[in-house]
Amino acid sequence: MFGSAPIQITVDSTLPSADVAVFSDFETLREAVEKAGLSQAKTTFYVQVSSELNFRTSPRWKDRTQSARIGNCTFVFPHPIDILIAKLNRLDEEDLRAFRAVLAKTGHPTEEELISELQMAVDLFRPSFDEEQGHDLANNCRRLWP
Repeated sequence: MFGSAPIQITVDSTLPSADVAVFSDFETLREAVEKAGLSQAKTTFYVQVSSELNFRTSPRWKDRTQSARIGNCTFVFPHPIDILIAKLNRLDEEDLRAFRAVLAKTGHPTEEELISELQMAVDLFRPSFDEEQGHDLANNCRRLWP
């Protein structure tokens, strides 16, 4: 899982999230979500299945995950700092709410912690390809911590 849902589950249950964003290499998961009527086209609270490439964060994120097994499914939750770093690409109001919620509940990431992680994720600051939607990660960092 990625996006706001893992923060809602693990840090602050009051943080609103309209979807559960997951990535999977299995097309059968996308088909199961559609068949269950849980896709965005069929419900207001939905499951969004996408590629792992959409989770752009620290290269160290997999070392910090937590897992929970329920039946035949294993849910992997990235650490909140990795989710927040991924939110820096867009940094809209929903993303700012997530930063505020995590900071209020945990006191982290501190400015120093975030800088350290972003130094390890230097590739996130590279310019986007022409066909990609470009985001100014450096400017979004300045907006977050003026």
